[in-house]
Amino acid sequence: MAKRLFQGNAAPFDVYLLQSLMEDTAADEGEELLIRYNLNGIELNDEGFQKLGSEISLLPMGGTFPLPWGRERVQLYFGEIPFGESLEPIVIRQGFVRQLLPGGKIGAQGNRAYYEVCTDPKLLELARKKAAPSKD
Repeated sequence: MAKRLFQGNAAPFDVYLLQSLMEDTAADEGEELLIRYNLNGIELNDEGFQKLGSEISLLPMGGTFPLPWGRERVQLYFGEIPFGESLEPIVIRQGFVRQLLPGGKIGAQGNRAYYEVCTDPKLLELARKKAAPSKD
């Protein structure tokens, strides 16, 4: 079902989490009801994002992007990670679990955040430009 919902996705993102609406479920069963769509992406939970943020500097930046449910403002974080003898850019997107409604429709955003390590070449190029020292 997730493949059908996200085919033709024009967004530069590869990870989406949906939660099906089921009545009479206990709060601790929420994890089991998550539907993950991950097309070669890297998902971080809140703990992983916090750990990464304690190890490298992450600069926040927002932007509006096309998403499978329409254009929306997205919170991104840019940073640099050591890779061999150089520093490579990293882009993290903060997403929120959305409701999966009957009929395969995507509903409202919830409060539960997740994070995606973005691999889109255009986003990485933007990060490289942000990280480049300014020439005064």
